Amino acid sequence: MEELYLYIAERLANEVPGLVTIDEDTGQLIETGDQYPVLFPCALINVADIQWDSDKYASEQRGDVTVTVKNAFSCYEDTHLSSQPSRDGFVRLKERNRMHKKICKALHCYNFDQDTMSELRRLSTRCYTLFGNVKVYESTFALKITEDLFDD
Repeated sequence: MEELYLYIAERLANEVPGLVTIDEDTGQLIETGDQYPVLFPCALINVADIQWDSDKYASEQRGDVTVTVKNAFSCYEDTHLSSQPSRDGFVRLKERNRMHKKICKALHCYNFDQDTMSELRRLSTRCYTLFGNVKVYESTFALKITEDLFDD
């Protein structure tokens, strides 16, 4: 799972240069007061779940992997229509959408290792807001992997 995280992190670093933070999702966006501050915009990666199929061979298993990427932004701009500076807010809103689309474009249908992995496929996207004016665009991807259990 760590190898897949590293592949995704490197891909995002190369394809989406505007990201300030690329990290494993360890709950950084949850307000606990006990974590280092997140610099925005960020991409937080979680290799969430692997469902393993029965063994085809004694040394090999295949699995369906779910990966979640959260693209989060600090949103202090004014975007409501009656506001005079709303034009700047709309520009920032468009920039957030563009960055999220770049992340999806960088990952969707990308194959990191043709010998052991299928290409990533985006399954879903959702948007939500967190305390402190943080906007999150969360996309879930799926892929299939093959793992040799006896390979170090």
